[in-house]
Amino acid sequence: MFADQATRGYRSTIQGTASPKDLEARLFAEITAGLIAADRDDRRSYGERAAALHRNLAFWDALRADLASGANRLPLPLKDGLIGLARFVQTRSARLLQEEGPLEPLIAINRAMMAGLAGRPGERHGRP
Repeated sequence: MFADQATRGYRSTIQGTASPKDLEARLFAEITAGLIAADRDDRRSYGERAAALHRNLAFWDALRADLASGANRLPLPLKDGLIGLARFVQTRSARLLQEEGPLEPLIAINRAMMAGLAGRPGERHGRP
């Protein structure tokens, strides 16, 4: 249910004035900043950490739904790779919701996505 709402919100926002690429980059930056804050601050409650993970997961679920739709025009190999990445994010997030662990793998993936959206696909450690 939450993923459906995120998908609808994602699609309706894309139809606004920003290009889809710009919007995705901004959302990745905001979500990644939340993951970084949750990963660095040991005083954050489990609820705050879980909220950052859920927000990231909801965004990736919306991306995966968009990638799987017939309207998405990305090349099939790229779509397949991104859907696989979304599955990894889902699996890793589920594990991190059950046990402590660094959020860095999710942060690194989001940073790589931001770099790719900005036309710098080889850059993996750009800042949100």
